[in-house]
Amino acid sequence: MLDFKDKVVAVIGGASGLGKGMILRMAKGGAKFAIADRHGSNLAQFADQLRADGAEVFTKCLDARNDGDVMEFADATFAKYGGVDYYIYTAGMSSMGSIFRLPLSEWRMLFEMNVMGQVHGIRAFIPRMIEQNRECYVINTASNAGLETNAYLPAYFMSKHAAVSLSESLTIELQAIGSKVKAYVFCPGLVQTPLSYNSAEMRVEDPYYTSDEYQKLTQLGKNALANGMTMDEAMDRFFQGLEADNFYIRTHDNEEEQVRYRTEMVLNRTRPLPIPMRAK
Repeated sequence: MLDFKDKVVAVIGGASGLGKGMILRMAKGGAKFAIADRHGSNLAQFADQLRADGAEVFTKCLDARNDGDVMEFADATFAKYGGVDYYIYTAGMSSMGSIFRLPLSEWRMLFEMNVMGQVHGIRAFIPRMIEQNRECYVINTASNAGLETNAYLPAYFMSKHAAVSLSESLTIELQAIGSKVKAYVFCPGLVQTPLSYNSAEMRVEDPYYTSDEYQKLTQLGKNALANGMTMDEAMDRFFQGLEADNFYIRTHDNEEEQVRYRTEMVLNRTRPLPIPMRAK
């Protein structure tokens, strides 16, 4: 049985969505928190909510794409608590559009947030967690998109495949050096989160974003999220996977087909075909 009593949990991207869902569950178990997010007002409101319920919390507003910000967050976390039991990265951005027409800035932005943000967190937190010489945990959030393939989400799928690969490399290296730090990669399917809305505010102006194609694809993505799995069910699946010590923690049974398709495609050397997006 997972025990969060007095455990120190550091979360990047914890003021909304999946990060917030995890924190709320862990708070019920008596955890202490260091929470970072780029949305300062959301972060402050959430921290007040947690404190009102008796949790110990400190926060930092940061951009996970900035390695200096992430290192300062790690410094402050270890200075305050003396150690970390769970380090979790849930910051992320979504993207839909044509592979031919998405602005270059979109590709860079997705990779910086969804991949390099995780690299920054690993470099800032994990060496110090290794030095603790006790069992502790790192959880990187990727997506089921990192285990399958499809059209019209090229930057998102690229970044999530990279995020999965990064976590795979991390867990192999941790085992190779005999570390007591255990790594996991969380690969949820479609869950009701504000991901698409939170991503829009960071884009630079480009004519493609006003095109009919982009508007239709973006609305499709928002509709899919709105009809996705509830946060409560997603968190049930997440903590069940963590309890079971599943390295690939997943949420959607009906996405096995997509993952199996891609794996068989690689092994059989066949040309990919599109798979319809599913809500649940």
